[in-house]
Amino acid sequence: MIPFKFAHGTEEELQLVYLDEKMFGKLARKADEILDRIPKSERRFGDKGIIDRDFYGSQLEIVTDICHDIDELRESIGRERSIIIEKAEDLGYGVIACGINPVTESKKGETFGEHHHTFAKTVKEKVKIHNFLRELIPEFWSISASSPVYKGRFTGYMSYRGKKSRHIGCAPRLSYKRYKDEKSMENDNSLRYMDVTPFTKYKKPTVEVRLFDSQISLERTLTNAVLVEAISLRARRYCTTNEIPPMISRDVLERNREEAIKKGIHAVFVSERYLKYSPNFLYHGKFGYISATDAIGYLINEFADELDELSVSKKDMGVLFDLIKHERNISDWQIEILRRDGVKKLVEELIYWTKKGISKDPLL
Repeated sequence: MIPFKFAHGTEEELQLVYLDEKMFGKLARKADEILDRIPKSERRFGDKGIIDRDFYGSQLEIVTDICHDIDELRESIGRERSIIIEKAEDLGYGVIACGINPVTESKKGETFGEHHHTFAKTVKEKVKIHNFLRELIPEFWSISASSPVYKGRFTGYMSYRGKKSRHIGCAPRLSYKRYKDEKSMENDNSLRYMDVTPFTKYKKPTVEVRLFDSQISLERTLTNAVLVEAISLRARRYCTTNEIPPMISRDVLERNREEAIKKGIHAVFVSERYLKYSPNFLYHGKFGYISATDAIGYLINEFADELDELSVSKKDMGVLFDLIKHERNISDWQIEILRRDGVKKLVEELIYWTKKGISKDPLL
């Protein structure tokens, strides 16, 4: 069990697809049919989460409630994903967890993300956590990119969702002097659709990390959750000590973000030469350029104390060590299958991976 120092919630967006030969793999706007098959008692698990749909009807969304340890989060997502897949199969549909539908030519409702909420006790904590998570945006994109195929072709981007979606963007650095209470934060809801945002819906006391592509397995989702919590734990200490989180210039951050969206785990990042508020952070100031895999290694080492405090073992971080060792991510597997066997086989594999990923990551 990995206890969270903050309460944690996750939103996971799953795509519903046709399985008949004519429409195979295309988005099926049949979410209501699935929901009608799920008893209300199973759509709302007390305080454990809900199953819902999006506006377009081709997306089923898992929303966990507040989870206080990794086992609770695993149970909540696993249970709800299992119910969705079972009901979809009963009706002859498939379920896929990745950042974009690889077949459809729809212009709406075709991107799918995974959002993580870490809770903050005060507005000051919100701002500190937001600002610190913001500095890790490029690494997060490299780790989670899972949407390289669109309209049956490789797009040239490991996360085409990151390129295409209007619901995410490079988050600005926030000033605590500007946001001193919840009332002051309500005025800037235009900043909600960013990679990281403290401007959450329904006035939630959370910072939301919105950038992650939907992940094929629970292990990858839980890895993202643990990273968010470890970084947030450090940010909370900055509040206690009144320190300012390290600041990477917007030019460097945006450049590395675009590199990660395009190349995923194969990105090459620029080091920030003029890091503010800290002489050392990750690889910044040490190299001119660094590979994404090496950057992820620095990320693990940088937050080793926080991961240890959260009782995270090397086994728990297996997804990241596999990325580093083999320099392959979900996007690489998708591209390989597309080129070797075609898009129909890719859709079949994504459906299989999504189901298998409830109990074990199929690519490890």
